[in-house]
Amino acid sequence: MSKAMANLTSRFPELVEQSIADAFKDRGFLTWNNGIEMWALDRPVASCTHCTSFCRRNCYTQKAYRQYHHAMPAADIKNEHRWGLLTGEGLAKEIAGKSNRSRARKTDRVRFCTKGEPFSELADIDKVRDIAVSSPGTLFWVPTRAWRREAFRAKIEEELFDIPNLRIMASIDPSNSREEVQAIDKAGWSKMFFGIDNVAEAEKTFGIKFSLCPKTHEGQHGSCQTCNLCFGDGQNNVHLKKH
Repeated sequence: MSKAMANLTSRFPELVEQSIADAFKDRGFLTWNNGIEMWALDRPVASCTHCTSFCRRNCYTQKAYRQYHHAMPAADIKNEHRWGLLTGEGLAKEIAGKSNRSRARKTDRVRFCTKGEPFSELADIDKVRDIAVSSPGTLFWVPTRAWRREAFRAKIEEELFDIPNLRIMASIDPSNSREEVQAIDKAGWSKMFFGIDNVAEAEKTFGIKFSLCPKTHEGQHGSCQTCNLCFGDGQNNVHLKKH
């Protein structure tokens, strides 16, 4: 059992049995996210073991927890249960099935964790590797804050950086230091930044250049399906505006 599932089980014991029973009811591992118009693999906020104080205060998912507070605990348990059973082979079969359907939503790009942390525990790094290797025709977008932990950063760099269909991006915010950001920049990490809308100020703060996210800066809904700022095969730094 993951630490996130143990957390949820201890907090909501009365919801566990039914939530697990319903986890795959009329669905698979993937969730369609209307905001980015892309399939996603989500986890609960309980998996965010590397978050910063800024992240906690400004997390977009908190709005959902306030608005749907009665439904979110069960949804979290379902998400984490699915994550626990997720394998590269299982997801590859699901992606193949969706790709073969007429007028299917595209599966050439998948986002890890529109909420939650993909690398909550070290074992998750092996899971992500298995998933990517098993579906070489899909690009996987993987924002993460796990770079803040030395053991995680070293394992990610060693085991995942050479996989051609992974787009791993360090999630950074104003609570991170210039020295931290410069260090991962030199190590070859792409980065996603949110927290200072003034781009020039953000670039001066961290000493790096940013490309502007067209979805958050220009309101281009659905642009994540075609934009290559986060999906290109080179190192890039993407600035997200408050949206």
